[in-house]
Amino acid sequence: MNTTMLAAALEYAERGWPVFPLRPKGKKPIIASAHRPNDKCKGECGTDGHGLYDATTDPTRITKWWERWPNANIGNRTGIVADVFDIDRDDPADGTADMEPFDMPGGPVVRTGAGWHFYVLPTGTGNRTRFTEHCDWRGAGGYSILPPSLHHTGRNYEWFTPIGVPLNPAPSELLAALTTTPQADTGRPPLSPAGRFKRGTWNPAGLIGKVAIAPVGTRNNTLCWAANAIGRDHYNGKATRNETIEALDQLERVAVAAGLTPTEAYKTIQSGFGKGVAGLANNGAAA
Repeated sequence: MNTTMLAAALEYAERGWPVFPLRPKGKKPIIASAHRPNDKCKGECGTDGHGLYDATTDPTRITKWWERWPNANIGNRTGIVADVFDIDRDDPADGTADMEPFDMPGGPVVRTGAGWHFYVLPTGTGNRTRFTEHCDWRGAGGYSILPPSLHHTGRNYEWFTPIGVPLNPAPSELLAALTTTPQADTGRPPLSPAGRFKRGTWNPAGLIGKVAIAPVGTRNNTLCWAANAIGRDHYNGKATRNETIEALDQLERVAVAAGLTPTEAYKTIQSGFGKGVAGLANNGAAA
């Protein structure tokens, strides 16, 4: 058993940070949904399977989860103890270059697989995706990933500034950027890829579309090829982290809609993407 994940999850809970299990090397909840799509239940039914609404500080439930899934990543429901300012760049200054200058909030900071999470006191603000070119916000109705969870690149999330450092309020300039940018986070992307990827020049709709129309008997291979291509585009700097995550999420949903089981789709995507993000084509050759 990976006692490291369990011990970390229990420590967060002891600090009052509500946690729940995510897929290993992933960001999606590991517990299958308790209801059909579009059901409004947020855990009132008393069963697990409500995504971020499963988050708890109850050590008994947490122990049960990580004994069953010892390698599960650790999700933290935001908007309760803390909000998260997510910068998708190795250099935070580069990631915030298109914003009004402000002092970073300090407080606990996590180094992710491809950027930074700055934890601040709750603002009451909901989730915002790409409120600037390289920045996201996770607040009420959202969640973050806590160390020592494993990023899909193979790198562990790490505390750059420890969790014991007091949380600070978000800078006023940052709050202004959140409230004046028109785009809002609408949750999961729709099943159809059309229109979802118009923000930049990278567009995976063609890759996703090939999976949607792949004939029976070719779907697994087509899915693996598409996931590999997305991984190589990320490796080569054509796709940002958020674009890559969105594309993989779309790819999985389209594959399931085309007839693959969720388990088949997930494993195939992990296989293809794992090679691609390492710079390898499907045949193992360097891309």
